[in-house]
Amino acid sequence: MIYVCEKCHFTFERVGSIEQCPDCGKMSIRQANEEEVNKDLQIKDEFRKTNLLFVDQRKEHG
Repeated sequence: MIYVCEKCHFTFERVGSIEQCPDCGKMSIRQANEEEVNKDLQIKDEFRKTNLLFVDQRKEHG
């Protein structure tokens, strides 16, 4: 499940429930809405693409 901190807006994924933000420690956690989930998935997808590109470039030069 994807959660968002209401105080610092940190977005993170956890299995099961969580009570406080792992970034700022505040007790203002809620489940992410559809827009926030989609944004989080988009960011993760871009990260994977960038990371795979970096790994491919290392293979070419290493």
